[in-house]
Amino acid sequence: NDLGAIKRFVEVLYTFCERFHDCLFELGAHTRDEEIRRTIAYNLYDEYGSGNPRRGHLQLMRDLLHSMGYSEADINSIRVNPGAGQFMDELLRYCREETTLKALGCVCVGAECNGSTYFRKIFSAFRQKPCLRGADLGVLELHAGDDEEHRENMIKMITPYLKDADSRRMIQEGFLDSVHLFQQLWTSMAFYEGLVEKPMTMAMAA
Repeated sequence: NDLGAIKRFVEVLYTFCERFHDCLFELGAHTRDEEIRRTIAYNLYDEYGSGNPRRGHLQLMRDLLHSMGYSEADINSIRVNPGAGQFMDELLRYCREETTLKALGCVCVGAECNGSTYFRKIFSAFRQKPCLRGADLGVLELHAGDDEEHRENMIKMITPYLKDADSRRMIQEGFLDSVHLFQQLWTSMAFYEGLVEKPMTMAMAA
Protein backbone atom coordinates (compact mmCIF):
# COMPACT_ATOMS: atom_id res chain seq x y z
CA ASN A 1 0.00 0.00 0.00
CA ASP A 2 2.93 2.32 -0.80
CA LEU A 3 1.53 5.03 -3.08
CA GLY A 4 5.00 6.16 -4.15
CA ALA A 5 5.98 2.65 -5.27
CA ILE A 6 2.65 2.22 -7.08
CA LYS A 7 3.15 5.52 -8.91
CA ARG A 8 6.60 4.45 -10.06
CA PHE A 9 5.13 1.17 -11.31
CA VAL A 10 2.32 2.93 -13.20
CA GLU A 11 4.84 5.33 -14.74
CA VAL A 12 6.75 2.34 -16.14
CA LEU A 13 3.48 0.80 -17.34
CA TYR A 14 2.52 4.04 -19.09
CA THR A 15 5.95 4.33 -20.72
CA PHE A 16 5.76 0.72 -21.86
CA CYS A 17 2.37 1.34 -23.51
CA GLU A 18 3.92 4.21 -25.42
CA ARG A 19 6.95 2.15 -26.44
CA PHE A 20 4.71 -0.78 -27.46
CA HIS A 21 3.04 1.47 -30.03
CA ASP A 22 6.47 2.50 -31.34
CA CYS A 23 7.37 -1.19 -31.67
CA LEU A 24 4.25 -1.97 -33.69
CA PHE A 25 4.98 0.94 -36.04
CA GLU A 26 8.54 -0.32 -36.55
CA LEU A 27 7.35 -3.87 -37.13
CA GLY A 28 4.83 -2.76 -39.73
CA ALA A 29 7.38 -0.56 -41.46
CA HIS A 30 10.02 -3.30 -41.72
CA THR A 31 7.94 -6.22 -43.01
CA ARG A 32 6.89 -6.84 -46.59
CA ASP A 33 4.13 -9.23 -45.52
CA GLU A 34 0.84 -7.50 -46.30
CA GLU A 35 -1.20 -9.66 -43.93
CA ILE A 36 1.09 -8.79 -41.03
CA ARG A 37 0.94 -5.09 -41.96
CA ARG A 38 -2.86 -5.24 -42.17
CA THR A 39 -3.23 -6.87 -38.74
CA ILE A 40 -0.76 -4.47 -37.11
CA ALA A 41 -2.49 -1.47 -38.69
CA TYR A 42 -5.85 -2.69 -37.40
CA ASN A 43 -4.49 -3.20 -33.89
CA LEU A 44 -2.83 0.22 -33.88
CA TYR A 45 -6.08 1.84 -34.97
CA ASP A 46 -7.75 0.12 -32.02
CA GLU A 47 -4.89 1.05 -29.68
CA TYR A 48 -5.54 4.71 -30.54
CA GLY A 49 -9.25 4.42 -29.80
CA SER A 50 -10.81 3.38 -33.15
CA GLY A 51 -11.61 7.00 -33.97
CA ASN A 52 -12.39 7.98 -30.37
CA PRO A 53 -9.26 9.57 -28.83
CA ARG A 54 -10.76 9.19 -25.34
CA ARG A 55 -10.59 5.39 -25.71
CA GLY A 56 -6.98 5.28 -26.87
CA HIS A 57 -4.83 3.15 -24.59
CA LEU A 58 -2.33 5.89 -23.84
CA GLN A 59 -5.21 8.23 -23.02
CA LEU A 60 -6.68 5.61 -20.68
CA MET A 61 -3.33 5.41 -18.90
CA ARG A 62 -3.17 9.20 -18.73
CA ASP A 63 -6.66 9.21 -17.20
CA LEU A 64 -5.44 6.78 -14.54
CA LEU A 65 -2.43 8.98 -13.80
CA HIS A 66 -4.62 12.10 -13.63
CA SER A 67 -6.87 10.34 -11.10
CA MET A 68 -3.74 9.60 -9.03
CA GLY A 69 -2.90 13.31 -8.85
CA TYR A 70 -0.67 13.81 -11.90
CA SER A 71 -0.90 16.98 -13.99
CA GLU A 72 -0.20 16.97 -17.73
CA ALA A 73 3.21 18.49 -16.96
CA ASP A 74 3.90 15.68 -14.47
CA ILE A 75 3.06 13.03 -17.08
CA ASN A 76 5.15 14.68 -19.76
CA SER A 77 8.15 14.78 -17.42
CA ILE A 78 7.99 11.08 -16.44
CA ARG A 79 11.45 9.47 -16.47
CA VAL A 80 11.64 5.76 -15.66
CA ASN A 81 14.54 4.11 -13.82
CA PRO A 82 17.66 3.22 -15.90
CA GLY A 83 16.86 -0.50 -15.94
CA ALA A 84 13.35 0.10 -17.27
CA GLY A 85 14.75 2.58 -19.78
CA GLN A 86 17.20 -0.05 -21.02
CA PHE A 87 14.32 -2.50 -21.41
CA MET A 88 12.32 0.01 -23.50
CA ASP A 89 15.31 0.74 -25.73
CA GLU A 90 16.09 -2.94 -26.27
CA LEU A 91 12.49 -3.74 -27.16
CA LEU A 92 12.47 -1.05 -29.85
CA ARG A 93 15.89 -2.13 -31.16
CA TYR A 94 14.58 -5.67 -31.41
CA CYS A 95 11.72 -4.61 -33.68
CA ARG A 96 14.05 -2.51 -35.84
CA GLU A 97 16.84 -5.05 -36.28
CA GLU A 98 15.57 -8.61 -35.80
CA THR A 99 13.64 -10.61 -38.40
CA THR A 100 9.91 -9.98 -38.67
CA LEU A 101 8.94 -13.36 -37.22
CA LYS A 102 11.26 -13.01 -34.23
CA ALA A 103 9.89 -9.52 -33.57
CA LEU A 104 6.36 -10.93 -33.82
CA GLY A 105 7.22 -13.59 -31.25
CA CYS A 106 8.76 -11.03 -28.92
CA VAL A 107 6.24 -8.18 -29.08
CA CYS A 108 3.01 -9.54 -30.52
CA VAL A 109 3.06 -12.90 -28.73
CA GLY A 110 5.26 -12.19 -25.72
CA ALA A 111 3.61 -8.87 -24.85
CA GLU A 112 0.29 -8.44 -26.67
CA CYS A 113 -1.10 -11.93 -26.01
CA ASN A 114 -0.57 -11.48 -22.26
CA GLY A 115 -1.98 -7.96 -22.10
CA SER A 116 -5.59 -8.71 -21.14
CA THR A 117 -4.61 -11.11 -18.34
CA TYR A 118 -1.94 -8.75 -17.05
CA PHE A 119 -4.13 -5.66 -16.92
CA ARG A 120 -6.91 -7.57 -15.15
CA LYS A 121 -4.43 -8.79 -12.53
CA ILE A 122 -3.28 -5.22 -11.95
CA PHE A 123 -6.90 -4.07 -11.73
CA SER A 124 -7.72 -6.77 -9.14
CA ALA A 125 -4.61 -5.98 -7.08
CA PHE A 126 -5.06 -2.21 -7.19
CA ARG A 127 -8.71 -2.45 -6.06
CA GLN A 128 -7.44 -3.81 -2.74
CA LYS A 129 -5.13 -0.85 -2.06
CA PRO A 130 -6.62 1.76 0.30
CA CYS A 131 -4.28 4.43 -1.12
CA LEU A 132 -5.95 4.04 -4.55
CA ARG A 133 -9.59 4.47 -3.49
CA GLY A 134 -9.93 7.66 -5.51
CA ALA A 135 -8.13 6.38 -8.60
CA ASP A 136 -9.96 5.64 -11.85
CA LEU A 137 -9.06 1.94 -11.94
CA GLY A 138 -11.83 1.16 -14.41
CA VAL A 139 -9.55 2.26 -17.24
CA LEU A 140 -7.41 -0.81 -16.56
CA GLU A 141 -10.43 -3.04 -17.12
CA LEU A 142 -11.29 -1.20 -20.37
CA HIS A 143 -7.71 -1.72 -21.53
CA ALA A 144 -7.90 -5.43 -20.69
CA GLY A 145 -11.12 -5.83 -22.65
CA ASP A 146 -9.57 -4.31 -25.78
CA ASP A 147 -6.53 -6.54 -25.43
CA GLU A 148 -8.68 -9.67 -25.59
CA GLU A 149 -9.52 -8.88 -29.20
CA HIS A 150 -5.91 -7.94 -29.93
CA ARG A 151 -4.76 -11.31 -28.62
CA GLU A 152 -7.13 -13.12 -30.94
CA ASN A 153 -5.86 -11.05 -33.86
CA MET A 154 -2.25 -11.89 -33.04
CA ILE A 155 -2.93 -15.62 -32.71
CA LYS A 156 -4.79 -15.65 -36.02
CA MET A 157 -1.92 -13.76 -37.66
CA ILE A 158 0.87 -16.13 -36.58
CA THR A 159 -1.06 -19.40 -37.05
CA PRO A 160 -0.16 -19.86 -40.76
CA TYR A 161 3.56 -19.52 -39.93
CA LEU A 162 3.44 -22.25 -37.27
CA LYS A 163 3.12 -24.90 -40.01
CA ASP A 164 6.71 -24.25 -41.14
CA ALA A 165 9.47 -25.46 -38.79
CA ASP A 166 11.88 -22.55 -39.43
CA SER A 167 9.16 -19.92 -39.07
CA ARG A 168 7.86 -21.57 -35.91
CA ARG A 169 11.41 -21.63 -34.48
CA MET A 170 11.91 -17.90 -35.11
CA ILE A 171 8.59 -17.02 -33.46
CA GLN A 172 9.51 -19.17 -30.48
CA GLU A 173 12.96 -17.58 -30.21
CA GLY A 174 11.34 -14.14 -30.19
CA PHE A 175 8.92 -15.23 -27.49
CA LEU A 176 11.74 -16.60 -25.30
CA ASP A 177 13.69 -13.36 -25.78
CA SER A 178 10.57 -11.54 -24.57
CA VAL A 179 10.56 -13.65 -21.41
CA HIS A 180 14.19 -12.70 -20.70
CA LEU A 181 13.56 -9.03 -21.40
CA PHE A 182 10.60 -8.87 -19.02
CA GLN A 183 12.61 -10.68 -16.34
CA GLN A 184 15.24 -7.98 -16.73
CA LEU A 185 12.56 -5.30 -16.39
CA TRP A 186 11.03 -6.72 -13.20
CA THR A 187 14.36 -7.36 -11.49
CA SER A 188 15.62 -3.89 -12.38
CA MET A 189 12.46 -2.39 -10.89
CA ALA A 190 12.95 -4.45 -7.74
CA PHE A 191 16.56 -3.24 -7.58
CA TYR A 192 15.58 0.43 -7.80
CA GLU A 193 12.93 -0.15 -5.14
CA GLY A 194 15.64 -1.62 -2.86
CA LEU A 195 14.10 -5.12 -2.90
CA VAL A 196 17.10 -6.94 -4.44
CA GLU A 197 20.83 -6.30 -4.16
CA LYS A 198 21.61 -6.14 -7.89
CA PRO A 199 19.64 -6.09 -11.11
CA MET A 200 19.60 -9.08 -13.44
CA THR A 201 22.13 -8.87 -16.27
CA MET A 202 20.35 -8.17 -19.53
CA ALA A 203 20.09 -11.51 -21.30
CA MET A 204 20.07 -9.86 -24.73
CA ALA A 205 23.52 -8.35 -24.17
CA ALA A 206 25.14 -11.69 -23.35
